[in-house]
Amino acid sequence: MTAECPAMEKELLSTGYVETTPSVEENGAKDVFRLLKENFYDPERIRQMHTIQETIKTSGDVYTTLVPKHGAGSNEQLTSTTLCDLGLHVQQEEAGFRIVGMRNDSSVLFSEIMTGDLIVGANNVNVSNLKPGSHLRASTTHWFKDLVTGNKGTPATLSVERKGCVKKVSLKLSSLRRYAELSETGRDDIRAVHIDKFAANTYDDICKALRSCDPCKLRGVIVDLRGNGGGTLESAVDVSSLFIEGPEKEIMNEIRREGFKSHKTNKAALFGDIAVGMLVDEQSASASEILVGSLKHHRHGLVVGQKTFGKASVQQGFDIPTISDKRVKITISHWMTPDGQYVHGKGFRPDIYVGDVRLSLKGKIDEAMETAVEELARELPKRNFDKKRYRSMK
Repeated sequence: MTAECPAMEKELLSTGYVETTPSVEENGAKDVFRLLKENFYDPERIRQMHTIQETIKTSGDVYTTLVPKHGAGSNEQLTSTTLCDLGLHVQQEEAGFRIVGMRNDSSVLFSEIMTGDLIVGANNVNVSNLKPGSHLRASTTHWFKDLVTGNKGTPATLSVERKGCVKKVSLKLSSLRRYAELSETGRDDIRAVHIDKFAANTYDDICKALRSCDPCKLRGVIVDLRGNGGGTLESAVDVSSLFIEGPEKEIMNEIRREGFKSHKTNKAALFGDIAVGMLVDEQSASASEILVGSLKHHRHGLVVGQKTFGKASVQQGFDIPTISDKRVKITISHWMTPDGQYVHGKGFRPDIYVGDVRLSLKGKIDEAMETAVEELARELPKRNFDKKRYRSMK
């Protein structure tokens, strides 16, 4: 009910003749209030309001919000291991997303879409002229790829521009989504692996990508985190463990309502002996920054690119009993690096700053990648190659 009501309604209320039934919105606000009080990292801020959004707003936290249960932005896209996409490699440009490559199992290989085409729409959503962070607070590329991710066989529609003409093309999702894939560096001893998102499959995708390299030659890896807006904390810890030698090394420390929780390496350091560099930009956030912080601390890993986004908070999704298609994502904690840095709102500054030249790539080179490879190459003579890793990768 509103704060003000007509005189007649006031009179009826005073005599008890009016019965009111709580609306779905009001019941939802009560449910969200309860979930926030039980789980939000600072429950004293929370106030129960008339609507769900007003109740959430009392948290003062931009990362506590409603999210869909299914589709782009949902938790299932982080935790499912069977979702598919179109098998496209894209780069964001000022006017949309340029197709720069296709996987061998891409849905579009036998369609009229070609490498070099510009995607300006996906599933009836305009993706042209977007600024980084305009849909997700960290990564627009992240958001775009989620638009064309779903169960195998799900239909997808792309609006594709070529030579000034735009055409709609209908396809079906059939390529198992990969969250980490190799990219070229121009050298056999240094390979790059681009991590798109920290999800359930990311650890396995990285292992497969690096195991496909010649183990006799591989001496260094560039971990490309540009455009990676994060993912799950668990995935960030798993991936960190791949490169950090030694049992139970701290990855990050979580500041919870009930106290500190330390997250440590939990898997074998399959690539702990090779030199590591990291490429970051202003869209590298959250789980990406957990990886940067842990590798900087334990490996003194080289960081090239731009200052990262600066998100050191952890969210968890909760079902709302009265709303079937939404969940409330709640900030349950904040985190610090192993050496006690709190990067929320600050980000990590790179060791070597390089401007982002990935937008409008025509006639340009990937300067940040070149710089990272050159600097990492200087580290290779200082490294002792682990023969055990060679045998395990054969």
